[in-house]
Amino acid sequence: MGQFGTYQWFIEHGAEKIHPDDLERFKSEAHNCKIFEFVEDHAEYITIQYGNNQYRVVKDLFKPVPVPKYRIGQRVKAKSTNEDAVVSDVMWHHDMKSHYYFLIVNGKKKSTRYFAADIMAMPIG
Repeated sequence: MGQFGTYQWFIEHGAEKIHPDDLERFKSEAHNCKIFEFVEDHAEYITIQYGNNQYRVVKDLFKPVPVPKYRIGQRVKAKSTNEDAVVSDVMWHHDMKSHYYFLIVNGKKKSTRYFAADIMAMPIG
């Protein structure tokens, strides 16, 4: 497993923090709580990934966090409702210093925040 972290970028930080070819796509992905996976270090930029999307960004705003228990696309079960779900987002709660997740249940994204203790992995297969 790789390194994970947040990338708290806002337009006020400057467009030069994001590779010009990735800027427009990153604007729609940017969120100060999303957890990105570190992919590769280049001379001027690092590559980070969220789900299937990769972005080249300047390293200085990348803040490491612990490896999340669940990953985007992973099948899980919500303990409170016993519903099968898929992880749609992996986030970082800055005050609690903990991961939280958003889930898709029956094709619909839930607005509830789920912490690791609230969900469990589904068996593979």
